[in-house]
Amino acid sequence: MGEQIGIVTGACEQLVECTYEKGGLAVHQWPEGILNNWTVTHISSGLSVAQMGESEAQAIAVLEDLVPLTDWTQPSDKLQHGVSEFGIQTKRIVERHGMALTTGHPSQHSIPIEKPRDRSA
Repeated sequence: MGEQIGIVTGACEQLVECTYEKGGLAVHQWPEGILNNWTVTHISSGLSVAQMGESEAQAIAVLEDLVPLTDWTQPSDKLQHGVSEFGIQTKRIVERHGMALTTGHPSQHSIPIEKPRDRSA
């Protein structure tokens, strides 16, 4: 396992082991031991960007596509927010990989949140 990062869960912060970290984002499981719980988190804020990943590889693919969008090492209040091109691109990347965009994540403030569509249909 990798280093520990703090994540925001409701009104408190939890420490979790991240398995992959790059460019201010980290991949981890939360809660541990539950299926479809791979998450991509903005390290500076502890807020998840994408959740409900089926595998570590899926979450890493999302992280790798998100890293070039912005300097994720910045605090969340310095990231572009709202229905900006940045927010729209973030949403598209997360959904293209079949993960769920997290409500209240660092790049989102008024983007409609939807569960990814079942691609097998």
